[in-house]
Amino acid sequence: MKNLLNMISALAPSLASVVSLTTVVSLTTGALLFSACATTGYNSNTGYGFIYTEVKESKLVTANQAGKKRGSACASNYLGLFSVGDATLSTAMKDGAITIVSSVDHEYKSMLGVFGKYCVFVTGI
Repeated sequence: MKNLLNMISALAPSLASVVSLTTVVSLTTGALLFSACATTGYNSNTGYGFIYTEVKESKLVTANQAGKKRGSACASNYLGLFSVGDATLSTAMKDGAITIVSSVDHEYKSMLGVFGKYCVFVTGI
């Protein structure tokens, strides 16, 4: 019996390191699997941040006269499970009562893979 206890106590540090390694591998795998649940910005020229992203970019500038009207359209993502909204150019044009587009800008926001938002902003006349 004493020999068995000695063997178990000799294995205890090894078992602790296996449990620690298993925990680290499990947490890392989980983080990688769920890291992009509700992120936006993959199409961004600057990429996205894992913890927080807030990027504004110009996507299109036309030769049309610069207008003072501005319209926007957005879509949101929650936990990577639900996506809602209409972030189309036509919706942004309707929002700003724009008939001739001067420029199109995009904005990407995301926080911790829990919430993501993508918006299109249009200027024109």
